[in-house]
Amino acid sequence: MWRPGLLIALSTLALVGCAETRDGAPVEAAVVNGYRAYAHHRAIAADCDHADDNADGSEWWWCGLDVDAPALDDRDTCTVDIRRRASGAVTVIRFVYCLSDDGI
Repeated sequence: MWRPGLLIALSTLALVGCAETRDGAPVEAAVVNGYRAYAHHRAIAADCDHADDNADGSEWWWCGLDVDAPALDDRDTCTVDIRRRASGAVTVIRFVYCLSDDGI
């Protein structure tokens, strides 16, 4: 269940880093729960999937990101649900989860 504070926090995430989806559109990474997720061009290009088209012409994409965080190994990955508006502007994030190399 969404809480107002969580929604505000997610809507005000700072954007950092940049990569491209398979079709060449820009994809931004974001700071999530204190972890800085950043996109490596090759990884994101190979790991972005077009998930949904919305009535307003925007799109959702699921993308794998490497994570740079003290508690996580750099090889750990996160999945990010990215919204790209019809104008081409990118808005992050609906949902993020992280999985370490050893599955923990």
